[in-house]
Amino acid sequence: MKPGSQVVEVLRAGIAGGEAVVVRNAAEVLFAAGGHKVLSEGSQRVLREVAVKAVGRTLEAGRSAAQLASVVVTKEVAKSAGREVVKGVGRAAALGLAFDAVIGTVEGVVAYRGGKKTAREAIVHAGTEAGTGALASAGGVIAAAALISLTGGLAAPVVFGVGAATSIGLKLGLSSLLRGRRVLAVAAV
Repeated sequence: MKPGSQVVEVLRAGIAGGEAVVVRNAAEVLFAAGGHKVLSEGSQRVLREVAVKAVGRTLEAGRSAAQLASVVVTKEVAKSAGREVVKGVGRAAALGLAFDAVIGTVEGVVAYRGGKKTAREAIVHAGTEAGTGALASAGGVIAAAALISLTGGLAAPVVFGVGAATSIGLKLGLSSLLRGRRVLAVAAV
């Protein structure tokens, strides 16, 4: 994939952002179960403000500390919420892997047919794209869920933005990191 390909980045960001929104409630349960004890209230507030400003949205209206405090959470509920987050991360990883595997395969075939890559290089390219797509999509969901688990509730657009932006950054970073190592991987095959 060409770094910065806008359509591809938007689609992958949509995967990560969408799954981040899906796991939002489970992450809020983790916050109520003990995540609120990890950071001071001031740190939580600063992180929320940074997330909101970065995404350009406002916090969800009507969410109060009293509402969160009134939630009675047991160990089993927290475990269930954790499982939901893990499921969301897994779904995002699977979707990111499938999406980028298709993109990487098409790019590899086109490069092979055009004489720009050998068959091995095309295969390594497809595998690298699939792997980095899975990691980037999962990473976006993890970042959003962790932010909510540590700071409390955030509006869906903010959660989506955090997941999407993290996914894009991870994909570009991983692609850049691995670009120089593909030659080594092909030589080893």
